[in-house]
Amino acid sequence: MDLKDLVESTEDVPFVYVLSADLVMLRERTRDKKKQYAFVFKVEWSDSSSTVVWRSYSEFFELQCLLLNSFPVEAGNKNKARIIPHLPGREIFKKSDIQLAEKRKPRISQYVKELLLLPAHISQGSLVVSFFNKRRGDPESFNQFPSHLNSKLEFDQGLQMDTNRVTNNVDEYLTVDNILNGQINVSFDKSLSLGRQSLSDR
Repeated sequence: MDLKDLVESTEDVPFVYVLSADLVMLRERTRDKKKQYAFVFKVEWSDSSSTVVWRSYSEFFELQCLLLNSFPVEAGNKNKARIIPHLPGREIFKKSDIQLAEKRKPRISQYVKELLLLPAHISQGSLVVSFFNKRRGDPESFNQFPSHLNSKLEFDQGLQMDTNRVTNNVDEYLTVDNILNGQINVSFDKSLSLGRQSLSDR
C-alpha cells in the first residue's frame, strides 16, 4: 500500500492529528537479518490517545524528501523563507551503528518538535499523520518490542518511497537539500526508482 492509497483509505476516519511526539529511546532491531537502530517515540494524538512507534533514519529521510517535494514554497524553493526544518544529513559510507544513532538522536528530536510546529496544512497533513500512525511492526508498548522484522511487514502500511542514490560521484555527507537541489547527478524521480530496488538504512 503506497502513501496515496493509505491516505485514501483513511478519508472516512475522523480527523486526528499529532499533538506531540517525544523521542524516548533508541532501540536495536533486526530487519531481514540486518541490524539497525530505530528512534522510539511516544506519540500523543488530538483524540487523547497515545501510541508507541519506532522509526529508522531512512524513514525520516523518506519523509523529508516527500515534504520538500510536496511543499516547495515552504521548502524555500520559490524565493520564500524556508520553514521546513533541516534533517541531519545521510552519511553515505558509514555503517548504521549505535554511535551514529546517538549522534543523530538530539537532532532528530529537534526536527520532530519543529515539524509539529509548522502550519496545520503540513503538521496536521496526511504525510505527517501517516508517518506517525501506528503500523504493523511497531511495538505494542515500551516493554513489547518485536525483535525481528522483514521489509514487507514494516513498510507495507507506511511510506514506501526510498531515496537512496546510486551514483559514482557523491559526497560522503549527503543531505536531502543536496539531492533536491540537483547537486548529485541523478534526478529525483530516477533516484526514487533506484532506491526502491536497494532499501538500506544508514
